[in-house]
Amino acid sequence: MSILSWSFNKLSSIGNSLAKPFFLEIVLQVPENNDGSEPSHNKAGEPYLFGKELGNAIVDRLLDERLIAAGHVNDDTYQTSYDWEGTRYKRAERYVKLKTNWQNRDKVVAAIQDIHPYKEVPISSSIVFSLTKTYAKHIRGDYKDELNVTPEVLEHKN
Repeated sequence: MSILSWSFNKLSSIGNSLAKPFFLEIVLQVPENNDGSEPSHNKAGEPYLFGKELGNAIVDRLLDERLIAAGHVNDDTYQTSYDWEGTRYKRAERYVKLKTNWQNRDKVVAAIQDIHPYKEVPISSSIVFSLTKTYAKHIRGDYKDELNVTPEVLEHKN
């Protein structure tokens, strides 16, 4: 087992045993435009989105699926430089930050990979400590108290 695999497994076991005020902030980069190095259409034949439009589509989908409590799409772009498969890239990207609970992390990553044009999506996360009980409840997904609706209404919405 590599040190990276061990570290991830250890982090997963820690995350699964953490108290409820802990949550994840997931950060990913989205390309501002297609410079020709990415496919123009996904497996379903739909055109990929880029820039703020892609960031908003990711956030909207994850909110619709109730997998995140909040998403932030950065207005500013930055130039990133990296080597990938023997080629050097310099491209404009923007950050997207997502707030979710630990249990949703795999579903969030799968949904991002489904609509993101990169073959390997640059996704990172960090454990965040909530400083207020209300925000911690929101991130955990205890929406029924905040929406002031009955469990029956929530089940019907899902």
